[in-house]
Amino acid sequence: MKRWQSNRRAILAEVFVPGMTVREAADALAMALGTSFSIATVRNDLLEIGLTPANGTERRRVATKSRREEVMTRMLAGESPRAIAQQLHVAVDRVKSDIQALVAEGELPAEMIARAFAMRQIDALARYMSVLSPDAQAAYEKLRMAVSIR
Repeated sequence: MKRWQSNRRAILAEVFVPGMTVREAADALAMALGTSFSIATVRNDLLEIGLTPANGTERRRVATKSRREEVMTRMLAGESPRAIAQQLHVAVDRVKSDIQALVAEGELPAEMIARAFAMRQIDALARYMSVLSPDAQAAYEKLRMAVSIR
């Protein structure tokens, strides 16, 4: 039993890279040994050999903060949530929830978000201009001007 434990800890010391979370260390250990161990076992082994794992919660918090800053910057530049999601390689729903959180925190003006959404919808209607009557085209232009100017 002691031999297995010392072998596991020696391999864990080899595969552990500073900045890894306990879960990442457990995954690396499982790949190295071909068998998995519980998070509690890996945490105890790390502490026993004097290695300190990174805090996964704090890492996610920092990642969320930086992603939200990027979303805010891109929204202020006028990009759509879909384009932002594609560039950041995240789900559109995640970007939309970040936008809602930024609006709730007062970081993004709600009026600007609503105006950007309305402008994208109005721009999507532009492809139908050729089939609209002159009155409808005039109404479209008035709507476009009312939303864009302010």
